[in-house]
Amino acid sequence: MDKEQTVLEMAEEVLVRQAEALAAQTRQPFGRALEAVSDTEAGQQLRALAESACRFQGAAQWQANLRQNRVQVRHCSWVEGYMERLKGKEERAKYYVLVEEELEIEQLASLRG
Repeated sequence: MDKEQTVLEMAEEVLVRQAEALAAQTRQPFGRALEAVSDTEAGQQLRALAESACRFQGAAQWQANLRQNRVQVRHCSWVEGYMERLKGKEERAKYYVLVEEELEIEQLASLRG
């Protein structure tokens, strides 16, 4: 990857490299190989990236931002999961209180006869 390369150029370069490799392996024309590569899920993601709002951004900067965003997403996911577990504990605590109350009521009822 060139330092000055844009996200668009990077995505196009990856698609072309993959198509060249496929064409060499299968001996099909480059155009057909490029179409096949572009039709894969990864190819569609690269096409979407090449057409996105960040397409003219520097690829190196985009990749740095991507790494930072992934760290933030992982952190947020962890916090959300932790909060959900805490909420679950609160709900379980309420449940246990209700169960204990029911047990006490049953014990009192059995003592009364």
